[in-house]
Amino acid sequence: MPKNNISDYMYRQRLLDSMHPRLRELVEPRLDEDEDIDVIVSIAERHDATRGKNNSYGRTTTTRSDQRPKQVKQGKRFTPGKGKERSTQQDNLK
Repeated sequence: MPKNNISDYMYRQRLLDSMHPRLRELVEPRLDEDEDIDVIVSIAERHDATRGKNNSYGRTTTTRSDQRPKQVKQGKRFTPGKGKERSTQQDNLK
């Protein structure tokens, strides 16, 4: 085996170690001892998509109000010192 490669067993263990604990609980029992890595990834992706849709990983750090786009307040523009609304160039032409 080349020096920079890892064994299939070690690759599989690293893949399982990188998974969320709840996802690993679903994936690991479904694997055979000599399961191909591509099959493991497809099983994990399927379960991850299901858990993601159901928000089964727990509460996210963002709140509902943080997910909404912020609206910019469109207030009146005042000239400093006079307190009157600033007129636009179109108003000056009339």
